[in-house]
Amino acid sequence: MVLNGDQLIKKMEENNELIEASLPFIKNLYTFVRGSGFVVVLADSEGFLLKIVGDEIEKKILEESNLVVGACWAKKIMGKVDLSKPNQFLTGRPFSLESGKWTCSGAPLRNHDGKMIGYLNMTGPSQNANYHTLGMVAAAAYAIEKSLHQKKTYEKYEMANSFKETVIESISEALIAIDTEGVIALINEKAKGIFDLPIHLIMGKNIRELLTGRENRDILSKMLDDNDITDIEVKIFDQKKYDEFTMTCNKIRSYDKRNVVGKIIMLNGINRARALTTRMVGANARFQFENIIGENVRFLHTVKLAKMVARSYSTVLLLGESGTGKDVFAQAIHNASERKDKPFVAINCAAIPRDLISTELFGYSGGAFTGSKRGGNQGKFELADEGTIFLDEVSEMPLELQANLLRVLEEKAITRIGGRETIPINIRVIAASNRNLKELVQNKSFREDLYYRLNVFTMEMIPLRERQDDIPILTNCFVKNISKRMGKEIKKIDEEVFKIFAHYTWPGNVRELQNVIERIINIVPANAITPDLIPLEVIYNTPNYRIDTEIAPIDEIERQVILKLLQHDLSKNSIAKRLNISRATLYRRLEKYKFEALLTSS
Repeated sequence: MVLNGDQLIKKMEENNELIEASLPFIKNLYTFVRGSGFVVVLADSEGFLLKIVGDEIEKKILEESNLVVGACWAKKIMGKVDLSKPNQFLTGRPFSLESGKWTCSGAPLRNHDGKMIGYLNMTGPSQNANYHTLGMVAAAAYAIEKSLHQKKTYEKYEMANSFKETVIESISEALIAIDTEGVIALINEKAKGIFDLPIHLIMGKNIRELLTGRENRDILSKMLDDNDITDIEVKIFDQKKYDEFTMTCNKIRSYDKRNVVGKIIMLNGINRARALTTRMVGANARFQFENIIGENVRFLHTVKLAKMVARSYSTVLLLGESGTGKDVFAQAIHNASERKDKPFVAINCAAIPRDLISTELFGYSGGAFTGSKRGGNQGKFELADEGTIFLDEVSEMPLELQANLLRVLEEKAITRIGGRETIPINIRVIAASNRNLKELVQNKSFREDLYYRLNVFTMEMIPLRERQDDIPILTNCFVKNISKRMGKEIKKIDEEVFKIFAHYTWPGNVRELQNVIERIINIVPANAITPDLIPLEVIYNTPNYRIDTEIAPIDEIERQVILKLLQHDLSKNSIAKRLNISRATLYRRLEKYKFEALLTSS
């Protein structure tokens, strides 16, 4: 059997690695027997000839016996010779066992797993046979195997090195590895950028040679001491300029874990760390002006003013009742400004305990108080650097802290609690309050100088009761969004619902309307919203709403609401839940309104 054409090409490609590894040794082996009538033959594990090197005369004799590249000689000797170990045997015609005119010396070739992948053979006239010939072939086979093993080992090393380099370069921090003397053994691209030097001027250098000057002594001492460090803030000075980083250092131990052989240093730019932190804590603005809904003329004028001020850097003060959307306007202003891709940090000054608000806003330095984090912690103002900070309920800020806020607004810098260093910041401030700041100033509960510092561009939020023409628009919008989120389909809103909503004063404004809609959709039994689903506190506080064209007493309103709920054939628990009363109270109401027949059906 002789392979040719595509079959031969495929066979050679499959064994290309074996051929390339063997050829130098085959040629070297042939130099020792050139002119003696010997040829060196390489075959694969199936016995197909892959390479023949020898004297032309002997090669022609092999061709006459059809023993050429692609031929299979295994059938001629398999079963008669043990090919799993080095062998020397005599044949008649080439590779036949008819007479003793030819000698063959061969040895198997195995891969790193011990699997036989080929066979190396040297054949020639029997009168030239010598046991040393077998030794030469066995030695060449061993050398080929070693070469294959080394190549495989090198490939594994290269792959591992490639993985290592990819991992190192994928690390978002600047990474430097030093030995115990401070000599740099490894560095990634981001770390090269810190030193602004080509790699050959960094590798092998002592880190002391790169971080020169008295100003860098502090960071050098932390890098070279025996302690592990996690996320402390440091500065690297270059002449009079410096860059800020958070630094983590961990010891590198020997393979047996007994000795420290170096340190791995990771440096993360402060600005990047701040951006990452703000993203993780959700410091971003979701609402845009497109999300603000309304057609009321006064309301649209307010939106127009907000869009205008968004393009400036001015401080904005939003005044208005709770639930009028001050936070939504603050986010929309940020997203329409040049800072839209920077942090938006919101803080409710009324929600933070009085003794924590200063550290929350301004951060603290390491050792500022017992239990403080080593290296300190950033405050909201630092996290908002380059972006916008929204101070909601600013009127609730303690009087002694208002002076610190005034200083931040004037100097554009902060000093951490327990620290001495002044940290410059670039922020835009949007403040909001539901209280009359002028009155607070007169009552000495809000600083007058801070009020005028905040009162650069003031906007009054319009309460919902003064934009009743927007109530149907908002209702439809909330119903659509909330029902979709809850997986319900609301096809109709009873006109009576809009009448009730129009007469209600909405002390909680748009937020209260949204909450009422959500509560209704939670309990709606069908695909229509009807007046009986409206919470009783809304019904009770709707002064001009009429039932059956006459003003009904509260008891009659309650009776009609309970009757309509009963007509929906709901359980007593469901009815009590919708009325926001207990089951026991519901039973007392059923007795009161003469619904005794329903008491026995429970």
